[in-house]
Amino acid sequence: MMSKITYFGAFSYLHQNAFLIFENLKDHKLKFSCIISVYGFLVVLVELLARDNLPG
Repeated sequence: MMSKITYFGAFSYLHQNAFLIFENLKDHKLKFSCIISVYGFLVVLVELLARDNLPG
């Protein structure tokens, strides 16, 4: 149960930071693309880790 809370917290933190970065770099499309790529990778990583820790 603790692992689920931890992963949810990590996901929320990443999501909030990605939104702030988006607000700060709206006009820098190249940097924005890199951020989206990294953010997407982190989301997938968190999803996989959470799935591994689910019962069953």
